[in-house]
Amino acid sequence: MEENEKSLLYFGIQEKASAKKRWWQKYPAEIYRCQRKGRIQDGRLQYFYVPVPEFYCGKRAWKNEKLTACLQDAMERVHPDDFYLHPTVRRMLGGDGQGELPPVSLMEAMLSECKKSESLDICLPGEQQTGVSDILIHLLTPYLPRVNVISIIGGEESLYEELEEYFYDEYGIVVNRANKPAKKDTFVINLWSGEGETVKFLDTMVKNGYNTKVN
Repeated sequence: MEENEKSLLYFGIQEKASAKKRWWQKYPAEIYRCQRKGRIQDGRLQYFYVPVPEFYCGKRAWKNEKLTACLQDAMERVHPDDFYLHPTVRRMLGGDGQGELPPVSLMEAMLSECKKSESLDICLPGEQQTGVSDILIHLLTPYLPRVNVISIIGGEESLYEELEEYFYDEYGIVVNRANKPAKKDTFVINLWSGEGETVKFLDTMVKNGYNTKVN
């Protein structure tokens, strides 16, 4: 049976690099295919990477339509299933650089790298976000048969009650409230606490080998 493969295009930051006029003019954007792939529930995740210079030069350097055109060109060449913008890149494009959930396929790959155990801590977002319970159930289903105890940190009370009922009814798992994650021997899912861990994960993937340039 042929393994399913999805693709994710990551627009990261090229640290201490300056984007001068010639950077905007050298189409197409540089795209790299990572050697290492992520594990997702039904196959593999292929990472592609576009390095965006950290610093900009010239009076028109912060005109984000130039960056938008460059990144759109990369999207059209790769046709990824999902993409992810570094928070700095998102700010360059006019966003606030915060509050974006990673694509589900990326969260699956991040979870597959975690140490597994019989206990699980789930750190939920402080504000209610649409579809969080469905996303969690999808992400955790492969791991739940070996989990005995779940602790939930943060989140709305209604979301906690929904998850408590589901995990107990479907898997017989005891669910508790907690103030903070356990310090050791616990599998922690904390994908909604900010983007630091997501960016760190993706940067590690691309640094492990993005030396295959896409033509």
